[in-house]
Amino acid sequence: HTPKNPPKNARYYSPLNPLEFSSLMKSCACAISASGQTLYELALSQTPSLVLPIASNQIIQSKEFESLGIFKQTSLKTLAKDFENLQIQK
Repeated sequence: HTPKNPPKNARYYSPLNPLEFSSLMKSCACAISASGQTLYELALSQTPSLVLPIASNQIIQSKEFESLGIFKQTSLKTLAKDFENLQIQK
């Protein structure tokens, strides 16, 4: 789904096959992602990420990744601040 009036500095990619998706993740300086299976792909690609759980079952998963120092769990209230503090090294 692409918004009707997307910001000029935003890019939307859909649909992507797994190889294209992997390549895109590796090229990103950072990602903001819902939790779920994508966390494993982001971890494997070593993409710095903020995790925004959108379902109750994702909270435990994202907290576990955070406790290991892999990702930072965020919320809509703290997203902007967490993004500013994200250490981007790509």
